[in-house]
Amino acid sequence: MPALTSAANDFENDFGSSCPRRAASPSPSSSSAGVVGFEDPPGVAGDGNPSGGPYPANGVMTYYSGDQNGSWMETCTLPSAEKALCTAVLDNFVSAYGTD
Repeated sequence: MPALTSAANDFENDFGSSCPRRAASPSPSSSSAGVVGFEDPPGVAGDGNPSGGPYPANGVMTYYSGDQNGSWMETCTLPSAEKALCTAVLDNFVSAYGTD
């Protein structure tokens, strides 16, 4: 994913070490340059904050190398029956923060 590769490269350049690695979880999906979506399954403490509880943690991260505004992350943790609400929340987040 371009956003993750760029972020990992910048981290290594800035801090002189590789990015910390998380336990294996489903692969992130890229919705556009600089925007990455992810899902941490129930019981898996992954990238979402919070994650690891009884519900999936659906989230979106942004990263634009050199952007003075920084990177952003949003996580939605609700029962699977309410995934449509998480989708609406995350879509709103991307419309606000998902542009370079």
